[in-house]
Amino acid sequence: GPRDHAPGTERVEQARRLEQVIVDRFEAPDTVIALIPRRAGKPPKVFSVHHLVMDRLVINQTMPYIATLTNPVPKGEIETSGTFGPWSVAQPARTPITGKYVFQNANLGTIDGLAGTLRSTGDFGGPIDRIQVQGTTDTPDFQIDAGGLPVPLHTRFTAVVDGSDGDTYLSRVEAKFFDSELVASGAVIGFEGVPGRQVEVDVKLQSGRIEDLLRLAVHSETPLLVGAAQLEATLVIPPERK
Repeated sequence: GPRDHAPGTERVEQARRLEQVIVDRFEAPDTVIALIPRRAGKPPKVFSVHHLVMDRLVINQTMPYIATLTNPVPKGEIETSGTFGPWSVAQPARTPITGKYVFQNANLGTIDGLAGTLRSTGDFGGPIDRIQVQGTTDTPDFQIDAGGLPVPLHTRFTAVVDGSDGDTYLSRVEAKFFDSELVASGAVIGFEGVPGRQVEVDVKLQSGRIEDLLRLAVHSETPLLVGAAQLEATLVIPPERK
């Protein structure tokens, strides 16, 4: 009858059928996950998943998981665990996810303009298309391509990740290197028809040291200048070159 063809009826029936399917243990070794952006022409973000395990896979319940995967940019290994679901059949991107992660040996050299090895830990939660993330990073050898020396960089951050297409929005980043501390916000986003993602960051240094800034830009163990420094700047790193 007409009620059988009402909007949304097919999705509801699909959900009812899937609710009857129960998988005691789901394992997916050596899998590739591609996040397909909503905007046409925008390149997908691809993750290599080494191992994924989910126990008690039921569409209408919260499901625990553990996973190890490779993050493409910056390239490094992620270990994560948490919960996924219940699955939203009508709006898959609204499916909730929670967890904690360890991101190790991330090569910042896979981002044009940067170098160093980063380690990050943190936790996250929210719907897939708006995951709230908070964590810390440590990069003992952070360096920019301007020709300066490596510096030990520590940050605390909060961010929002759109897990449906891989874009990341940095709500607040508090960074410290030597005697200088700065606050930043920005985004790592993809553009239509352009491979990779662009980094855009607004930086404010309220009470820093000029010798710390010079070390980032000048290859000299002895600083050319010393003293207090304030800075406001916008940093733009274009998508990585292929």
